[in-house]
Amino acid sequence: MADLSSYIYIAANTVTAANVSATGNVVSNSAVSTTGNVTAGNIVSSGVANITGNITTANYFVGNLVGTTVSTTGNISAGNVIVNGQPTTYGVVNPDYIQAEKSASQTSVGINTDVTFNVTSTSSGISQTNGVFTLTAGKTYLLQADLCISNFSANTAYTWWSWVDSTTNAQLDTSNGSALATGSSGVAIPATWVGTNDQYAGTARLIYTPATNQTVKLRITDASGTCSILSIASKATITQLNPTIAVQATASGTVAATVVANTSPNGSTCSGGSNTAPGLTVLTVAIPTAGTWRLDAELRVDLGSGGYMAAAFYNNGTLIPGSEYWVAGGAQNKASGTGSGQYSGFMSYNVTTTGARTVTLGIWSTATTSVIDSGDGRTWMRATQLDSIFALNTLATMSLTGNITTSGNVSATGNVTAANFFGNGATLSNVATTFESFWTVPTGNSTQNFTVTSGNTYLMWVDCNIPNGILTWNATGTVTNTNVPVIGAQYAWVYTGGGTPIDFTSIPNQFVGTANTILRSSVAPSATTNRFDFGINNTSGNAVTVRYGWAQIS
Repeated sequence: MADLSSYIYIAANTVTAANVSATGNVVSNSAVSTTGNVTAGNIVSSGVANITGNITTANYFVGNLVGTTVSTTGNISAGNVIVNGQPTTYGVVNPDYIQAEKSASQTSVGINTDVTFNVTSTSSGISQTNGVFTLTAGKTYLLQADLCISNFSANTAYTWWSWVDSTTNAQLDTSNGSALATGSSGVAIPATWVGTNDQYAGTARLIYTPATNQTVKLRITDASGTCSILSIASKATITQLNPTIAVQATASGTVAATVVANTSPNGSTCSGGSNTAPGLTVLTVAIPTAGTWRLDAELRVDLGSGGYMAAAFYNNGTLIPGSEYWVAGGAQNKASGTGSGQYSGFMSYNVTTTGARTVTLGIWSTATTSVIDSGDGRTWMRATQLDSIFALNTLATMSLTGNITTSGNVSATGNVTAANFFGNGATLSNVATTFESFWTVPTGNSTQNFTVTSGNTYLMWVDCNIPNGILTWNATGTVTNTNVPVIGAQYAWVYTGGGTPIDFTSIPNQFVGTANTILRSSVAPSATTNRFDFGINNTSGNAVTVRYGWAQIS
């Protein structure tokens, strides 16, 4: 038979108490009401626990909860948890995202050509194969594609690209009524054709919510002639804008997104740049914590004759691979032999950090050029945390089918309702608790005992039922101290109809009291009155299990 000494059982009837504390587990088959605290290792209840104090459990809680605050260092497994409290934080917001790039340039690209991305640099919740991205119904995404174009086939050549359905090739956005929807198209058109040296950058951006699960891709939707799509500075980025927050309740709160920005660029003239050090550090932002961050920047440049520029994001001075963007370049940027051209390039890249770090926008490759800012913030850099903390301000109700795990406390000023309570009985308080165990009584005469804590009132019992033998004992008693009598009454009975193989030879001697009478004395009938001794004679021929226990009712 299993050792039951660690279990504590709440009585079958509704119990009202100020405090409940136990050394083992707590199990209840009905309602428990308390105005104080409940502390236990495991708490299990099939009824309702109305507790206005604290519930402390070291391991787990099973049942229903109704209240305002619950604190636990263990687990809570509940059929229903109804909470009217105000936790400060609930968890992090984890949006889906992906960033894909090209390992090699794509040549001879013309109209109705799919743009392929065969490298996934970072992702969570979104997958892709060769530039075909899988989106989930009902989620809202920011779709962005940046392409670096070169080698137009003629001086009249141009190309447009758009986000389309991967199966039907239908554009995802035609809101302007044309085949070249401005919301989802990019364009690269040479101002002055210079053969193989021309290079252009363009961005297709779209906010899109698929009605059903859908696969999308980037496609050349209009073009004249052909061109090449360079692997450098060409990438596709998709970020979910409405991530799910795991709260099954009527709740309100805020997503505390961390944003760090800089709009004061270094406008020095520079040339060069590499993977290890930028030719010019334009802007710097300090990312304060670990997490997934979206880096955004817009760079406004003034290109001189034959000038070109590529920019990138650097992590503590080292190039972040895949973050390179072609801003503008080629001799075509000058309309004549003198003067210069002004261009803006938008950059975006997702990066996951393991801690605080400094991220910079730097010039990765350039001819002689000046980085300028017109004074209205058109050159800027921003880092936005994607896995932001959700701050839960109010919570009306919560219904759970799984577990609640917390390293802190679970506290309630309202009701806690549960099918079962499990807890550490050593610290359980404010509910009526029971303890049950057994003796293995050898053959012959022996003395068995159990001990309770002084200062409480108990319902106590001993019973045994074997073939031809039954004995039972119960008592109600208040143990005020270890050296004074126990006030109460006890009853014992032995079955004698089958040879009496199990029998009491003595029962506890510390009980005193007469109904409707005040008893006065100063002498204890035994050395330690919170220990209850039983003389038992076992003539059955084998060791016998005798069950004993008590319920603390005050």
